[in-house]
Amino acid sequence: MSNLPWGIIHIDECASTNEEAQKYVIYNTFKHPLVFVAQHQTLGRGQSGSVWYDEPGKNILCSLLLPTTNLTIRQLPLLNMLLSSALVNALQRVLSAPVAMKWPNDILLNGYKIGGVLMETSLQGSKIHHVIFGFGINVDYAPEKVSEAMALRNFMPDTPKNDVLLTKVLEVVRRQYDENAAIDHAHEKYESLLAGLKQWVFFRHQGVLKKAFFHGVDEAGRARIQWEHESEIVLYQQKEISWDYELNRRLIF
Repeated sequence: MSNLPWGIIHIDECASTNEEAQKYVIYNTFKHPLVFVAQHQTLGRGQSGSVWYDEPGKNILCSLLLPTTNLTIRQLPLLNMLLSSALVNALQRVLSAPVAMKWPNDILLNGYKIGGVLMETSLQGSKIHHVIFGFGINVDYAPEKVSEAMALRNFMPDTPKNDVLLTKVLEVVRRQYDENAAIDHAHEKYESLLAGLKQWVFFRHQGVLKKAFFHGVDEAGRARIQWEHESEIVLYQQKEISWDYELNRRLIF
């Protein structure tokens, strides 16, 4: 990864790469983005406190530490969309496969979860101090206890080695992050990569499985849902509704 302009910090084992990035900020100053890459996480995290499982050396575990930007707090969801889209674009190009984004934070291939993202932000007053964009990609391992997860190599035996794949992914992410104007198109780009967009799919809402037309997301990252037999489009935050992997895999993949 020597061709990348961003500094890279390699870690054998840590609780999570996002946590390592947070610790770094406490004791260091930085002007340029930094990349934290771990061989193993003991307490990997997904969105809303969910657990991220891995085995040493088998998956890509990475966090990007990004310095203060000129974005407003209201634009943070767009930055998440920009980075998530860049990650999915990179995987599409490197793997030549129909990788998609599942709202709000999972990365899919053939309807199975092969990765996920987690963006965390630190504010100083009303200003953004830094952003940490963490992501994991299941290259050689996916936990059996998570039925919706699958390892990339199960689909594609010729998947590049972790370091090669990560280098190519980071090159695309860096390029899109550096193109500041891209934030203006982040929402449109993110929507174009969403699984189930403009289709009838299944979500669980308050424990009930329901069919809905998925209209996409708004610029705050909320899902725009129209339930079957209803005319109103309702906005939902993550965790208020959940994607049914099995039914939607049969329906749209």
